[in-house]
Amino acid sequence: MRKTLFAITFAVLLSACDKGGDKFLGKWVSVKWKEYKLEIVQNGDSFLVKETRPSFVDGKLQNINKPATIKDGILSTGSGLDQNTMSVDKKTGHLVNGNAEFERVKE
Repeated sequence: MRKTLFAITFAVLLSACDKGGDKFLGKWVSVKWKEYKLEIVQNGDSFLVKETRPSFVDGKLQNINKPATIKDGILSTGSGLDQNTMSVDKKTGHLVNGNAEFERVKE
């Protein structure tokens, strides 16, 4: 479980401009691990992914902020080997990255 949680914290290419970024904005919670949450906010011309998840070391909640960009409808964070991309599944409306799935928090 922790390896899966760890995988989502890493990210992809920091690139280009917003194309359909509104669908990513807001608060998200993991379908499997309710303590694992994301908040995606506009940050100038790019985005910021605010992540709250249990630490792999001691299980205590930790907060991580990662810059992100959107290109071709894909949200990307990180670079190089630490890359992660996320998209919104049109069928379920969930945010997915291949390792985890998040549903939008209803406020």
